[in-house]
Amino acid sequence: MGGGKRVDQPLAFASMASPQMFMPPVNPYMYPTPSPWFPSPMAYGNPPPGFPTPQTVAAPPSHQSLKRELPPSSDPPDEAYQEPFPTIRTFLERLCIFNPLRKLEIYADIFESNDYYDVDEIAGITYERLTSDPFNMTAGNAEFLLKAIEKDVKRVRRVREKDRKRARNH
Repeated sequence: MGGGKRVDQPLAFASMASPQMFMPPVNPYMYPTPSPWFPSPMAYGNPPPGFPTPQTVAAPPSHQSLKRELPPSSDPPDEAYQEPFPTIRTFLERLCIFNPLRKLEIYADIFESNDYYDVDEIAGITYERLTSDPFNMTAGNAEFLLKAIEKDVKRVRRVREKDRKRARNH
């Protein structure tokens, strides 16, 4: 027919364009606005009905306002309120988070079936005991566990000592 271009042939510049070039910008608001170029209805004050309102949370009171002066006590600190030793199960699970290849959590049931529940109860356990029945730990796991127990017991005792000093000073 005429010398015009065929409609089914793509234009030369169309191959360079991506589909995203011709799409309007995405509206970042959940509520539809008249145009993506207009600000959110929240910018004008009260939202329209059905528009989700942002939740505001009041700031927590400062620590200074929560503290109250107590008279100094001559009583020694109560043991029940001191930093507790973790349970063996919690302790082993925490170790497994940072050392997953050791698979120490499998020993939690064995400790509990032998009536060991808290870490301080096994603070004096020996390498020989851990590598024999009923635990049958490998040498590497036994050494690792003994070092971790010693470290955690020292940590809890340091916290308890700080609490005692703090209680004496108040």
